[in-house]
Amino acid sequence: MKIALIANPHSGGKKGYKLIPRVSETLCDHHIGFDLLPTQYRGHAVELARELTLENYAGVVSLGGDGTNFEVLNGLLKFHKNAHLPPLGIIPVGRGNSFARVLHIRTVEDAVAALIRQNPKPVDVCSFSQGQERFYFINVTGFGFVTDTEINIHPELVRYFC
Repeated sequence: MKIALIANPHSGGKKGYKLIPRVSETLCDHHIGFDLLPTQYRGHAVELARELTLENYAGVVSLGGDGTNFEVLNGLLKFHKNAHLPPLGIIPVGRGNSFARVLHIRTVEDAVAALIRQNPKPVDVCSFSQGQERFYFINVTGFGFVTDTEINIHPELVRYFC
């Protein structure tokens, strides 16, 4: 198995910097091939996901928090609309990690075990529009008091390793 590992070194108060080598070693120990794609700025995960050749990967994994996962999801759904998406994974490194907790993934070891099991769980995807731009989200999203939104359940499901 080979995955695209989109990693945010700044997530969790820069905890990502410390965990990337540990995650890399753990993946190698379990014979999981990967391309490490570190983010360099806000929004970069969207660009990295957009540029992926999905046929090369058995999964796309976000190493970061809910924000990194949001960017990876949007990079995939906005720019690979007609493609068959591989299962997504999350290695929780953020401060809240609320979505990872919903999937019972609390540690790096939990995340790697989920990848090894290769038993993805379907997850509903919602979308909202801001002006002419559409955004996709899972789990939760927040809106300000003064906002005009339309929320839709996306007709496709995304599968997450859990």
